[in-house]
Amino acid sequence: MRLLFDTNVLIHIEDPKKLTPELQELLALIRKHGHAIVIHPSSFEDISRDEDKGRKELIQSKFKGYPLVEKHALTSDFLALLHSGDTPNERVDNELLFALYKNNVDFLVTEDQGIPKKALKVSCGERVLTINDTLKYLKSLHERWTPKHNVLKTESVSHLDIKDSFFDSLREDYGPFNKWFEKICRKDRKCWHYEENGKLKALMIIKEENEAIETTVPLPKKKRLKISTLKVDMRGYKTGELFLKIAFEYCMKNNIPEVYLTHFIIENDALLALLGEFEFTEYIHSKNKNKKGEAERVYVKSFIPTKEDLKDLHALRFAKKYYPLFRDKIPKKFLVPIKPEYHNRLFPNYKREQLVLSDYQMTPFGNAIKKAYLCRAGITRIAAGDILIFYRSDDEKAVGCIGVVEDTLRSSKAEEIIRFVGKRTVYTAKEVASMASKPVLAILFRHHINLLARLNLKELSKRGIVKSAPQTIMEINNKQYGELKTGCKLNGHIAVS
Repeated sequence: MRLLFDTNVLIHIEDPKKLTPELQELLALIRKHGHAIVIHPSSFEDISRDEDKGRKELIQSKFKGYPLVEKHALTSDFLALLHSGDTPNERVDNELLFALYKNNVDFLVTEDQGIPKKALKVSCGERVLTINDTLKYLKSLHERWTPKHNVLKTESVSHLDIKDSFFDSLREDYGPFNKWFEKICRKDRKCWHYEENGKLKALMIIKEENEAIETTVPLPKKKRLKISTLKVDMRGYKTGELFLKIAFEYCMKNNIPEVYLTHFIIENDALLALLGEFEFTEYIHSKNKNKKGEAERVYVKSFIPTKEDLKDLHALRFAKKYYPLFRDKIPKKFLVPIKPEYHNRLFPNYKREQLVLSDYQMTPFGNAIKKAYLCRAGITRIAAGDILIFYRSDDEKAVGCIGVVEDTLRSSKAEEIIRFVGKRTVYTAKEVASMASKPVLAILFRHHINLLARLNLKELSKRGIVKSAPQTIMEINNKQYGELKTGCKLNGHIAVS
């Protein structure tokens, strides 16, 4: 991006005075992201009128360190639009505006209050920015919400040891891996990783892209998140699901409509099953092949529902295909009370005011998107696609997590319940056996979102959602859910009516 700086801004930068915090931050952002500051030849004319000879020569010498934008002769139609005077200052302003008007630069940065008014006359008003305006724009363009996790580390890939044996299989599969890794270190690429006893055990590296993908069915240029590395050397912990959840969150919070990864299929490929669970679409890369001559696969997941899917897909199928989005118009809604000790284990990344580090451990039920909830509630109306709103009892006394039901089972047979929930429940086999002395309701569900705005018991009561603290699963009607949705500021891009 080319930013044309007006003389008054350049003087702020080059004058031997302390820079304002805003200007310091703006210059850091421009340099970090490779934008170009350019100046107009007319700025030399502007500064030549400075009566302080020493300052004039100093500023002129510093101006010569900037690239110049090409100067064009102003056209009569442009001048007619401006209805401008012919003072030296106005001539310089017009020259700068004309460079913007001719699209020689992307934005004009100025502290001159008259230029924005002129810019409106030539339909360039939105491209004339103050220092603060430019700072806000670049922040919105480049600042990213990055998911944090209480167990995984989030940092630059440069912190990783490329000699670690964890990378051996990647080096074997991808010959130029070391060169690629060195390149992304220089680019300060971010990653999430997990270590055990000082050894790297799991890693995800991401990259934002805006380009076409060369598949046999060409995928057009589009803003996407690429999971460029996803490797897990620990079985049974659902770490792959955890990484996908983080990637999905990154996309949703940063308005990225698609996520994808590339992969060479291997025997007994666990990754394929995981990608199938979240309905990634498979394509064949038109160029990339491995040593065996097998084509690389490209797996893409979109977060933009089609009109047909909005109309026809069952709520559960929709939740799988477009996770973390879910449908909330037709499905039934249920408040689900859960005690803090089990809430901590089932939703380990749920933010609380008082953090207990011992609660945060790498567990399959904590990492998994697909979780299980067990209780003795007698309710029979819960079905696939319905919405679960978890109410944390005892301490916080508030709703904070939402899930979508996959399946249910009612049984008094501990073995049957254990087979049904697998590793997705917080309860041990002994605890399940104890619960099964009476019929147990087991609910498999997908955890979709932790609410940023939570409704406590007082607010729930005030809004007519409950009369007292829920003691068992209770259904709420659409009006009550609407109040809850409004109070929790539930993102309309996540909850799709």
